[in-house]
Amino acid sequence: MKLLKISFVFFGIIVSGCSKINDSKENFSEVLVINPEEAVDFLSLSSIVDSIKYIKLENSENSFLGEVSEIIIKKNFIYVIDKSQQSIFLYNHEGSFMNKIDKLGDGPDQYRHLGPVFVDQNERFIEIIDYIGENSRILKYAIPTLLFLEERPLNAPIANSARRFNDVYYFAAQQIENYVNEKATNGDIIVVDEENKKSVLFDKKIDFKGDSFSPFVESFTQNEEGEIYVSLMYNDTFFKLSDKKAIPFLTLDFSGYEVDKELGSKSIQEQLKYLSNEANGKVSFPVLNAENSKILAFSYYFKENNKNRLYQYIKIKDSGKIFHTRVVNNDISSFPKQIYISSYLFGIKHEVIFQDYLVDIILPSFALEGKKEIETNSLGTIKIEDNPIIALMKIKK
Repeated sequence: MKLLKISFVFFGIIVSGCSKINDSKENFSEVLVINPEEAVDFLSLSSIVDSIKYIKLENSENSFLGEVSEIIIKKNFIYVIDKSQQSIFLYNHEGSFMNKIDKLGDGPDQYRHLGPVFVDQNERFIEIIDYIGENSRILKYAIPTLLFLEERPLNAPIANSARRFNDVYYFAAQQIENYVNEKATNGDIIVVDEENKKSVLFDKKIDFKGDSFSPFVESFTQNEEGEIYVSLMYNDTFFKLSDKKAIPFLTLDFSGYEVDKELGSKSIQEQLKYLSNEANGKVSFPVLNAENSKILAFSYYFKENNKNRLYQYIKIKDSGKIFHTRVVNNDISSFPKQIYISSYLFGIKHEVIFQDYLVDIILPSFALEGKKEIETNSLGTIKIEDNPIIALMKIKK
């Protein structure tokens, strides 16, 4: 695996929080009161899970990974999107390499730029967005043969993450400038419907000047029913996306610690200046990492002593237990020392739950803490150049 230069962000988990109901009929959502000062310093992993098992992705001549941008875990296969190689790798659940889509080119079954990837719920096919401006299209490949099936046009906007439900595509633009109906917009969400028509949710126009930044690379999470939830950059409310609309789902009340509510309407330069100079002691960029029948999980940044730390909140729905913390220590196995339950850590998008397991993606180049290799009881030798390791942690009943 190519070594990555990583800016480390500390995590936290919250142990308490009270909730109330927002009685606004137009924006009905549950309100959860969160105080970052009440987050515990450390949480033992054994408080949340019973056991941990690993999937070590094969690292051979045909399966050497570079810059991984997304990992999708399904019932039959694991799909790894490699941004640097513009390829999609298929592994089985033992981590053995099975096949890959490596179709960069100008041919009818090839793509010029590998965009968002969608895996069919039943794993019959993979869809890839080929980003080529106004001529962007969807390419479809069969699973597991990866034979090309068909192509069709898709009026895709520029975005940092995307999800599909039925025949509707949702794109999280995160302030990136796009054009919808010939009008410039920095709207948060752009929808492309069954008829290939675009619409904007949370439309706005800011002083763009060609600059942009994304504090997190994954805005979406989907549950076992395929329902989509989204987090917006300067909004403490999470939304459920349905029928091309955004429905308020959960609002976080940070007890006065939140950043300036109007920050998202200011220029990119003003946003960055505020976040750099005026956000100490403030909460920013909450992200819903999971909302399904098993857990509710979200994270947020809290700036302490001019350093951003990522706190985390987890509610186990079967037991009703709630955790709010800065760091999750791994007291179940010897590797890694800490566990991170985040849908976008180190720039790798993934769902944080698979079946009855919490999911963490471990980068050896980070977890080895400067060492070239170590010996572990559960995984044997781990080398700094190894591919990512998937940790599956069985949730306590």
